[in-house]
This record gives sequence, structure tokens and C-alpha cells, in this order.
Amino acid sequence: MIQNRNIQLNLLKPSRCKSVVINCLFESYNLACSDVLEFWKSNIGITQTALHHATYKDIRAKYKLPADYAISARVTAWNRRKITKKVKCVPIRLTNKLFRYDLTPRGNPVMVITSFSRKRIILPIKRDNTFTRFKEIEAEGYIFNSLLLLKKDGKYILQAV
Repeated sequence: MIQNRNIQLNLLKPSRCKSVVINCLFESYNLACSDVLEFWKSNIGITQTALHHATYKDIRAKYKLPADYAISARVTAWNRRKITKKVKCVPIRLTNKLFRYDLTPRGNPVMVITSFSRKRIILPIKRDNTFTRFKEIEAEGYIFNSLLLLKKDGKYILQAV
């Protein structure tokens, strides 16, 4: 039986430069979700495939999002179309193409995330109880293949799925 678990990972405070990139990525992603939702509202009854073909190129061009983020934004908007009228602040879903868990040469845990134009951001993970729980679950044989990047109280949090 396949079981999903969400494990929270707290991040150390990123540098000013990384914060700017993450904020820009988060804002672009949320605006893209909002645009797709608005397009769906004006074309109710459209299929998910038709929505993709109608919005993909515009989202990529307007927000300079990589392909995987543009597709994820469309899927997020599609999944929220019946439960909300407006996208305010949704988490960014990162597929396994967009992130990598790694250790620094000193052994500190980091999450490497692809941002705009294939540039990568290295986000250091705080070694606290949530990280200990993550390592325990990973040792049990669970593998995580996606992440959610959330903004909560002005801080960014990762949830390994």
C-alpha cells in the first residue's frame, strides 16, 4: 500500500539575494495561478487540456517561469477552480525535476531548488525536531518525490511529500 506523508522542513533565514529570488518566484507563480483561474472563469466548461494549450505560452512569456512551474501553476489553478474564486497565496509544488536534497561539504542539509532560467538556489535546512523526523521517516524507506514551498508568517517552509 502506498502512503503519502507530508513532513515539514524549516529553513534557515536565506540571504537577501536568495530572498529576492524566492519572493519573485513565489509572486510570479501565484500571479500565474491567478491568471489561469481568471481564464478558466471566462471559459467555463473548457477541459484541462484546452486550458493548458490556451494559457501555457502566455504564462511562460509573461512571468518568465520555467516549463515545470508553468504547468504546476495551471494544475494548481485547475484543482482550486471549484473551491475558490480568487488565488491569493498558494504553495509552489516542486516536482523531483525542480529540487534536490543534498549535504554541504561540512555535512549541513540543504535543498537545491531550480528557479528562473535554470538558476539554482541553495536553501539551508534548520536542524531541528522536524529535520530529525524527516531523517527518521527517510530511514524507514520512504522516498519523497515532491515538495511544497509555503509562505507562513513571512517565513518560507518546505513540506516534503
